[in-house]
Amino acid sequence: MKQRLAIAAALLKDPDLLILDEPANGLDPAGIAEMRVLIRSIADEGKAVLVSSHQLAEIEQVCDEATIIANGQLIQSGTLDDIRNRSGLEQRVVVEIGDTSAAASVLQAAGFAVSPMPQDGEIAVEVAPDAAASINKALADANLYLHGLRVERASLEAAFLNLTGAPPPSPIDNQVEPAPEENS
Repeated sequence: MKQRLAIAAALLKDPDLLILDEPANGLDPAGIAEMRVLIRSIADEGKAVLVSSHQLAEIEQVCDEATIIANGQLIQSGTLDDIRNRSGLEQRVVVEIGDTSAAASVLQAAGFAVSPMPQDGEIAVEVAPDAAASINKALADANLYLHGLRVERASLEAAFLNLTGAPPPSPIDNQVEPAPEENS
């Protein structure tokens, strides 16, 4: 409630620039969703909203541009797509198709790098998203028709980790350490 009251108080003066530090902190899921709508609506009114947050998934949902700062240094600034593109992480197109083996063969023959996906009926094609039409054409020319096509790109969090040189998170070790032996 304190978070909501503080934001309401800031909005009373109808500022042209609103600076929010971790605006979703302490809010329940419904409150976080309301905060997203509020931030977007303020920006849609033509006002500037600056959001400082460590919750990069939230930033992706409400911001048009971002600035990445690490250890007091400006690392990258621009639109979210620009930051993702400059992160050095690959984007890929996922093809949903009935015959993945035939599709992979056709796409590899056309010069595309193809890899299997864990989901049955899907293959990944390492290519710029704007090349999706050429993937579709190559498959259609071979009488193979898509069930679906989607672009998968790096998250802002993955881009941040790559740009800042932070190590990727390690998987959680599910092993339970044995209890210390008691001396009898």
